Amino acid sequence: MAAAARKKQSGRNKSSVVLAIGTTATATTPRDDDTKPQSTTPPRVPTQAEERGGGGRQEPIAGIFPRAGPRPLPAVVLQSLFGWLLSTDLSALRASSVAASSPETAAVLETTVASLVKHRYGRANPTLREEDTGWRRDLETLRHAELSHVASLVRGPQRPGKGYYLSKSWAGNLRRYVEAQARRRRSPSFASNSAAGSGATVGGSGGKEKRSRGRERAESNLMPPWQDVNADIMCQHRGLARSSQGNRAKRQVVDKRVWRELVLFFPAAVPFRAESVECSECRGLCANERKAEEAVKRQREQEIALPVLRALYGRKTGVPSAALSTPRGTPGSSAGPPSAARPACPLLPGIYHLLPRYWLNAWRAYVRDPRAPSPRTLDTALLLCEGHGLLLAPPHVEEFLSGERRALLGGLDPDRSGCVCEVVTPEEWDALTLCWPGLSP
Repeated sequence: MAAAARKKQSGRNKSSVVLAIGTTATATTPRDDDTKPQSTTPPRVPTQAEERGGGGRQEPIAGIFPRAGPRPLPAVVLQSLFGWLLSTDLSALRASSVAASSPETAAVLETTVASLVKHRYGRANPTLREEDTGWRRDLETLRHAELSHVASLVRGPQRPGKGYYLSKSWAGNLRRYVEAQARRRRSPSFASNSAAGSGATVGGSGGKEKRSRGRERAESNLMPPWQDVNADIMCQHRGLARSSQGNRAKRQVVDKRVWRELVLFFPAAVPFRAESVECSECRGLCANERKAEEAVKRQREQEIALPVLRALYGRKTGVPSAALSTPRGTPGSSAGPPSAARPACPLLPGIYHLLPRYWLNAWRAYVRDPRAPSPRTLDTALLLCEGHGLLLAPPHVEEFLSGERRALLGGLDPDRSGCVCEVVTPEEWDALTLCWPGLSP
């Protein structure tokens, strides 16, 4: 009996000890009718700092880049990671991360650029060799290698009728931009700067350097290739815009393989399959515009229905042939002073009008092109003297009337020709004033 009581008492004491370790409250003896569910949360495992008595301070997490943590990734891993990124991604990474611009990361980046140029873009960049120390291992060089690779893909042989459309203007701009960048990199000034950064010395003559600088200034207006490669062949409805046929077409066809690789470098490109049809809304608008232009063109052709206006519209010599006293020579030829065989004035006696050539050219363009604006109001103040308001013939007209010039409009000197004019007959002038009442004699 006593032994059984001692055994029961020892069991109770053991239960009290277990509860005191597992909870922070005062130890109590469990009862048989206690139905409260026990907590299933696992006990907290102490960290290594707490075990060493560090007061709960946690060890910093290891970073990706060197000097970002106590255990950075090895250079081989960083190089493999950088190999999956483009130059634009690496540039954004360096701009947003301080650790990515550290000297250790810069060294890994140089190694990555040299490896990418050699193994991935070497075929399109034969001048960039890994063992050559004359070019920089930076993101600008990597971008040049990428664009050269894309340009070589676009220039490759294509199969018409299959694949995707690509803007011809974008492809041409890319080719010119890559060629300009390649010439700039071969220039002595760029080579000297690269050699200064790498410790080598490169010499060059002053004449070649001067010519290269002039070429750089001429090519400074070239724009880098824009991100949407098909921006200029996409209409306002975000469909395939209308294009002319033949050699003047605004688009070309590239293979699916070329397009897939092109999108990797320009992800904003809008795809248009070669089987895609042009925008239906644009076709309807174009048909309406064509009808309106044809109506305007017929109306403007009716304005020159008179034979005198048609003759004036197609005239190129500036002088009516029916008003010449003798046949003139070829346009642009000049002669010396008048002789007895040739009269001084080449025009028959009569009254003539002078019209500025800029107004007649604007009128001819207005008749020829339905989209051209109407010619502005004629201003004859340039043909009048300021003192008396009388006609002051331009020098080239006086030379023609005196016989010093065989052609009125040929071989004009812009410094001394003044306001270039054409000779108009009274019949032509009356017909013009009927169509354009704003003209004044």
